[in-house]
Amino acid sequence: MRRIKAAVLTVAVALAATLAGFAFRAHVAASGAPAYTIKFRQTVTNPQTGASQTTEVTKFISSTGALRALYQRDGRTRETVFVRGRGLFERIGQGEWVRNETASVKAGPGPFGETLRSELEGSPQFVRTEQLLGRSAYVARLDKGGGRFAELYIIPELGAHPVRHVEFDAEGREIVRIEPVTIITGEPSVADLVGDFR
Repeated sequence: MRRIKAAVLTVAVALAATLAGFAFRAHVAASGAPAYTIKFRQTVTNPQTGASQTTEVTKFISSTGALRALYQRDGRTRETVFVRGRGLFERIGQGEWVRNETASVKAGPGPFGETLRSELEGSPQFVRTEQLLGRSAYVARLDKGGGRFAELYIIPELGAHPVRHVEFDAEGREIVRIEPVTIITGEPSVADLVGDFR
């Protein structure tokens, strides 16, 4: 069990680093960017044992650039909040909010819609399009080194944040799947965006 926990932590840290550029480029967009709420199921699998752990994730994304994400697994909660002009804050359970000083947050407009669609089609990482929850998703393949790779599914109308992420090890075994369950377009409520963050 300790090995899978260590593997989950390693993959989660690597995954966070991989997605950081995509996530913040979309979320810290100028006003008028897409607003929506998305629920994911994130599963990390140890390829040696086949054991896996699943985390339920809900992200509230505002057109103002504000963002809140809730991660829930085994009765435990981790939360992140991004507030324009204040930065990115995190906490575990009901603990204290801590500012993440290492997050690289790019302010300014992130592409979406036709602009993002054109960028994706022109990228050497673009591999195909697929239908995902009734929307057209563009799939980009990222080489992670050592034969590992990830496929990121991006819906241009929702911005550059991947809505599905599937990662494979060097032997082609799936080790991470972040699968969207629901996408609800529209501005989240203030309560959903900030929770009890002050």
